Amino acid sequence: MLNTLFLIPGGFLALYVIIFLLGGGLLGAWLWVLIKLPSGMARAFDPIKNKIASRQIASAEEFALEIGEFMVEYFSFFRFDVVAVQIGIKGQKAKVYPQGFSRCTPNETDLQEKSMATQDVLYNGQNTLNGQKCFFYLIPIWFGKEWLGYISVFSDTRLNKINLNFLKEFEELYVDDQLMHVLYYENIKQNNTLNVNGIS
Repeated sequence: MLNTLFLIPGGFLALYVIIFLLGGGLLGAWLWVLIKLPSGMARAFDPIKNKIASRQIASAEEFALEIGEFMVEYFSFFRFDVVAVQIGIKGQKAKVYPQGFSRCTPNETDLQEKSMATQDVLYNGQNTLNGQKCFFYLIPIWFGKEWLGYISVFSDTRLNKINLNFLKEFEELYVDDQLMHVLYYENIKQNNTLNVNGIS
């Protein structure tokens, strides 16, 4: 077919135009992702910050589920689609969003140990979840020198360094400090409950 295309007058030009349009479309999609991700993230995350400030999110469990839902809904881009998230917060059982993926998630103890050993995003292998091939990435949650937990991200595509940097920045700019607020207020609430019950 390609041989006959070159025999048609202007065939080579037509092929060149098709390749140019395909390349331009892919490049445009990538540029849109790179522009949309940072500019829209603060605005999209603002309702979660408001819920934390107003104590609508008052526990680590609620925080984990809210972050999981946010990541699956927000990170839904060309070549950067988060299909499920597992979040483990110190002292808590890990939460998975959406819950249908919970049967296929990596070992919780293994994820804790790996995330405590580094502050970098790690590639953690691949598996088939609900009939879909997924790549696992581990994002440790640190606040300064204090380990707070981890986020295990499942993506339907292998993520490049740019996307991994976005995930790391998301943890650093949005997750760790907000989680500290939640843990702080959760601790105050538990202490007040103990004091009310006469336990010191």
